[in-house]
Amino acid sequence: MTRWRSLFVTGVMLSALVLLGATTAHAQAPTSPTTVTVVPEGYSGLRTTWVPTDFAGFSGGGYEVRYQQQDTATAIDTNNVFAVMDADNVQSYLIGGLEAGKRYLVQVRAYGNDDDDDPDGGVLDGDWVPTTPVPATVTAYPVPGDVDDLELVAGDGHIVATWDAADGNGIDITGYEVRVTPKDGSTSIYQQGTMTERTIGGLMNGTEYTVEVLARSAGGISATAASEKATPMEAEEPEEPEEPEEPEEPEEPEEPEEPEEPEEPEEPEEPEEPEEPEEPEEPMAEIGPPTEVMVEAGDMMLMVSWNKPDMGAAMVTGYMVQYRQAGGSWSEMDAMMERMATIDGLVNGVEYGVRVMAYGADGMMGEYSMEMMATPMMPEPVPALPLFGALALGAGLVAAGRRRLRAQRLLKK
Repeated sequence: MTRWRSLFVTGVMLSALVLLGATTAHAQAPTSPTTVTVVPEGYSGLRTTWVPTDFAGFSGGGYEVRYQQQDTATAIDTNNVFAVMDADNVQSYLIGGLEAGKRYLVQVRAYGNDDDDDPDGGVLDGDWVPTTPVPATVTAYPVPGDVDDLELVAGDGHIVATWDAADGNGIDITGYEVRVTPKDGSTSIYQQGTMTERTIGGLMNGTEYTVEVLARSAGGISATAASEKATPMEAEEPEEPEEPEEPEEPEEPEEPEEPEEPEEPEEPEEPEEPEEPEEPEEPMAEIGPPTEVMVEAGDMMLMVSWNKPDMGAAMVTGYMVQYRQAGGSWSEMDAMMERMATIDGLVNGVEYGVRVMAYGADGMMGEYSMEMMATPMMPEPVPALPLFGALALGAGLVAAGRRRLRAQRLLKK
């Protein structure tokens, strides 16, 4: 009897030890990952890597990565974490969609799961481990190179500027900024696309102007502007041809001492015909702004239409459309031949400005039209209408369609 009692006590003690071990084996979280590093990848990413931890005894586990953009701080504000990403059983993670040139703090921790029946239960989180270095900076876009070989040709009331395309240093050049400053005057700034020529009109003859050109890209603007000076002048009038001199009258022959036949006087030479003066070169014509610019708002879009400019319409070879949020910077669409355009991808409820410019051959740029304002809106649902209201609405839609068809026919003219 004593032997059976001893066996019973021994079994109870072993069971208690098993239960005690099951409930206390993982009282602590898994160890933290080591050698946590981070390096920039591209112009919008940071890749963090680590040496994995030991998940021995856990039913499951993995890693979490968190990050935060910080300009000066060296610790993450846990109340303002942008993202917490699961990274199960991996040793590397790429954080994408970051802003080029910005400074970020990155941390990694391990977690273990004690509950086989519930993967989301019994999770034990380890300590957050900061990466090395602290902080990490996303690679900034390179600044475009300087503009080279700027040349100016002055005319009557205008200057034609040409230059070589700038080097984007690995990314695309998005446009150029042209600055024009008269002597003792204020600077005018013109933004244009990737064309490397611009005609600057409306200048005062006899005034010296400084023209500067800089390149633009996602990395910013050139460090140094190409700069030259020129002075517009009126076209010179051709000189009047000189009147030909009258031929001298032949001298009367002297009376010979001995009667001799007088010599016949020489015939006077015919005066040379004056050369015809050369026709003066006509000054370069200018292109006016497009007329009758109309902007119609839609759902996240604006539809723009216009007519040819009143001045210089025969020289127009295409059009450029710019748009911006009210008071913001201009964005530019690709050059086009049509006299209508659709600007999409806009934000409903935000007011936008639109303007249009015509251009000609050899880089001749016209004037921009007046800025037109419109606000994209989601169309309101049309309520059910009584019979007479539906008939009136149908008549209105037919009339609107006829007006639009007439406008399109006018544009094609």
